[in-house]
Amino acid sequence: MTLIPEKARKLVRFWMMSLSLVLPAIPCAALVGAQMTDQLVTGKKITTPPLGTLTNVGSLPMNLILSPSGKFAVSTDMGLRQSLWSIRTADGTGASHFDFPNNPGPKATSNGLYYGLAFKPDGTLYAAQGSNDSIAIFKLSDVDGSFTPIGVIKTKAGDDPSGLALDSRGILYVANNDPGSFSMPSSVALYDTGTLAEVGRFSFTNSFSGTPNFPLAIAALANGSRAYVASQRDSAVYVLNTTDAHAPGLADTIHTGSHPDALLLNASQSRLFVANGHSDTVSVINTANDQVIATLLLRPDRLQGVAGATPTGLALSQDEKTLYVTLGDMNAVAVVEIDSEDLELAGYIPVGWYPTGVVRGGSNLWLPTRRAHGLAIPTLRTTRESSKRTQITSRT
Repeated sequence: MTLIPEKARKLVRFWMMSLSLVLPAIPCAALVGAQMTDQLVTGKKITTPPLGTLTNVGSLPMNLILSPSGKFAVSTDMGLRQSLWSIRTADGTGASHFDFPNNPGPKATSNGLYYGLAFKPDGTLYAAQGSNDSIAIFKLSDVDGSFTPIGVIKTKAGDDPSGLALDSRGILYVANNDPGSFSMPSSVALYDTGTLAEVGRFSFTNSFSGTPNFPLAIAALANGSRAYVASQRDSAVYVLNTTDAHAPGLADTIHTGSHPDALLLNASQSRLFVANGHSDTVSVINTANDQVIATLLLRPDRLQGVAGATPTGLALSQDEKTLYVTLGDMNAVAVVEIDSEDLELAGYIPVGWYPTGVVRGGSNLWLPTRRAHGLAIPTLRTTRESSKRTQITSRT
């Protein structure tokens, strides 16, 4: 299957509705089978069925992670019916799930799954539970994808744990998103995964007088020297010196774009990719000096001045020459070709309603969408355009 180039105007047209980008129906010959155009409750139109195969994974799936062996993709939900789901990357079928029932009603309580997922190499899975102020711990079977609960980390009351990351020392990094009070700062907590005890904490007390800055995604270098924290409010990635896990401190502030909401390190950890949700851009940080070396606008040519692509998730191809970026409000995945420090937008892949994350497993892309599905996209061949796209920040 061939990727639809961004410049193939005869095949791809975009509509504007309520100042949002709309992914239209693509001619059947260009995609798969007989497809029709549905109008969503948001007023946007979407091609149905989307490319690939669908697997139901609960309500409002928000994040996705590959198991260490790559045999399974694990999703986490944020809706009323919350579950962890494991999906076989070989055929896209659901392998197993573990439910987190909520208690709706006048005395509503939340069991709280919220965004964060992290794996140890031995298959130990950590899942953030947000408003439940805890982090669930499981062992994922590499045979059948089943979840075995093995522990819980109880965070401080009001922490609201979200993004998770691990280093080779066995330290778990937790971005605490929303303290629940406008007068309290957000924070990052560090836990020893052996004892499950908190060993260090950094609070963003100097960020706008200590008000919440809503850190969501977090990434950590394997050697434990630094952690990168994406602040949704501050339009920045904060760099924490975590060499001493007991005393993390602020090392730098990197301004990447508005509302950074996803982070991805390459295999060598020399580059950090940042999805800037409200700027419709993706940025690349050189982790040797923590400088932004490239930023690429992900909007179509004809709509460069119109906001609404909303990048939400990132994945790299095995050779790290292609970056896949989910675009929530475009119902699409942007395909970005990487040539040294140059980024080029090759085209878009039409997918389901509001994709929120992406991983590459085997020969497929896997992504959760807001219609409570995990979506598998077959491997696509990209078509390189002759002209380079304009990068909106220069290399340094």
